[in-house]
Amino acid sequence: HIESGADSLATALRELGEELGVVLPGKLRRAFTCAEEFAPFGGGNAYADVYLAAVDADTLALRLGGAEVTGVRWEGAEALLSKLAAKLREVQRGVLDGEDVVPRSEAYVARFK
Repeated sequence: HIESGADSLATALRELGEELGVVLPGKLRRAFTCAEEFAPFGGGNAYADVYLAAVDADTLALRLGGAEVTGVRWEGAEALLSKLAAKLREVQRGVLDGEDVVPRSEAYVARFK
């Protein structure tokens, strides 16, 4: 989440460092902002600022922070979209099967199409 008075880019860079051990100054680009409805997942509602970066997956070392991230993997865009859409269908049915991707709203998934 974004601390009071901070901007979303600074927060994204800080979170990348804390949670994945990644430093990407100057490489993130804002892709979109999307209203997210987390009530179906037991939380509140928020806005998600989504940033993208082109990186070399073969050389970028990830170091998990442990507190919030339990695992990561690289996914191609089509595979990720498919998994996000499948997770959205699970949420709509009221059944979450597995933890392969973080559930996201329909509006969020649609932005990747």
